[in-house]
Amino acid sequence: MLFTAPTAFRAVRKEDPEADQLSCYDVSSLKRIFLAGERLDPPTYEWLKEHTGCQSLITGGRPKPAGPFAATRSALK
Repeated sequence: MLFTAPTAFRAVRKEDPEADQLSCYDVSSLKRIFLAGERLDPPTYEWLKEHTGCQSLITGGRPKPAGPFAATRSALK
């Protein structure tokens, strides 16, 4: 699993639009990407699906008062 904000991937996408650097890493065990804190724009969503192969992109929108792991239990079922 990876927890981050959409801005992180927008920055990566801007610098490496073809995700050439991703091939240097083994991400085969990556099953879920949790994105929270802000809106995930459709182009970044599609870029992530295409280049990571991760079909489970879970967005949290704005942070919840219960904390960043509040949605984790239901997302893992």
